[in-house]
Amino acid sequence: MPNAKIGQVVELVNKLSILGGQSDREGLAYALGINKNSIGHPLKAAELVGLISLTSGEVKLTDIGNQFAQGDEESKRKLFEETLSAVEPFATILRAFRDRKGLNSAEVLNFVKAKIPAARKWRPSTDKEILKMIVNWFDYVGTRFTEQPTEMNQRH
Repeated sequence: MPNAKIGQVVELVNKLSILGGQSDREGLAYALGINKNSIGHPLKAAELVGLISLTSGEVKLTDIGNQFAQGDEESKRKLFEETLSAVEPFATILRAFRDRKGLNSAEVLNFVKAKIPAARKWRPSTDKEILKMIVNWFDYVGTRFTEQPTEMNQRH
């Protein structure tokens, strides 16, 4: 799972749209004002949720990525939630949250490890980093952890 914050993903999609919907990796890194070696996780995250496609060093917005880039903040959040609900382990976490009306951090990580076998071998520090990323992404769509990440609350 790529460890990228939602702000990095949003900025990547917005800059790629400004560049005409496609760019090479290095050009996109320049547009973002970051080192070309720092673009990997945001690229993988945007690809994971279907906002971009990566082929032979070329980065292109997908149709969903174009919709996302052109949308207002609320439509971006809604579209991002729709993309999450189609990708594991996020789909499972969303279903479990809706079914149970909340999850604690251990349950979230258990669902990640149930769906991603490689996650079962992560170090505790990786667990914490990925949990932070999941909290960040879910916060963006209105599903929030409390101050102490022990349970999730839905904003509405």
